[in-house]
Amino acid sequence: MRQFGFLFIMLLTVASIGCDGDSSTNTSGPVSSEVSIQFQAVAGDVDISCDATLTGLGTTAVSASLADFRFFVHDIALIDAAGQEIALTLEENDWQSSDIALLDFQNKTDSCTGETKDTHTAVTGTVAANLSDIAGITFKLGIPAELNHSDQAAAVSPLNITSMFWTWNAGYKFIRADVAPEGGLTRPDDAEFSGSTFNLHLGSTGCSGDATQGEAVECTNKNLTQISFASFDSTSQAIKLDYADIVKAQNLSQDLGGAPGCMSGTTDPECSSIFTTLGLDLATGAVAATSASAFTVVDQ
Repeated sequence: MRQFGFLFIMLLTVASIGCDGDSSTNTSGPVSSEVSIQFQAVAGDVDISCDATLTGLGTTAVSASLADFRFFVHDIALIDAAGQEIALTLEENDWQSSDIALLDFQNKTDSCTGETKDTHTAVTGTVAANLSDIAGITFKLGIPAELNHSDQAAAVSPLNITSMFWTWNAGYKFIRADVAPEGGLTRPDDAEFSGSTFNLHLGSTGCSGDATQGEAVECTNKNLTQISFASFDSTSQAIKLDYADIVKAQNLSQDLGGAPGCMSGTTDPECSSIFTTLGLDLATGAVAATSASAFTVVDQ
């Protein structure tokens, strides 16, 4: 009788251990990690802001003040050690929606002449992986084609920001980086020309179709940059965009034709070298064979 009681107690103990093990297994869900990807915008050694004087820009080392500095990113994915891309699911807020995030470094309204406003310098979300397994990152600069020609007036933030919308056919400005060089801009062959702002507006060109009539819009030059880094640690590193690198081949005090600065025109003299620094081929709007030198990974 004592032997039977002992065996019964042992069976209950084993069963209890087995149930505890199943419970632990059943409550454990898929891996999910919160991610914050920090972005920095600089002009050489100077942090981009409305309060800073940007110095040493271009071939003549001109100084300039900031008028605007914002850009869209989408299709963000982290890359594991095996090279697999794992999509980042963005947190929904005023700066992030529909797989799109707006990075904004303009800390004052009205082309940096108005009141202080919020900025947005980090993309936040979750990824289905342990951060310790992540080796790199990839993302696109711009707006995906299927959203680029949607109704801006009916769009949710950040796609409802009027100053980042170009035209119905061209869609959005993927990046808007405008500076006011000291002394303004002149044109060597046009004594009547004078300008105050060297603009950089990257967006799609060669677009046909009337979006206002519900027609599909096709663009010959999509101008969507793919940025990839094989080595990136979101917990200790940031992605830096250097405006000084973008305009390193420009004389910001002069404009040689087209729109003042570069507004993505394929024949605009200022656009060729700027597109190269952003990893784009100006003639075709495709990703260039060389990577975008303006973007780098830096330690925080």
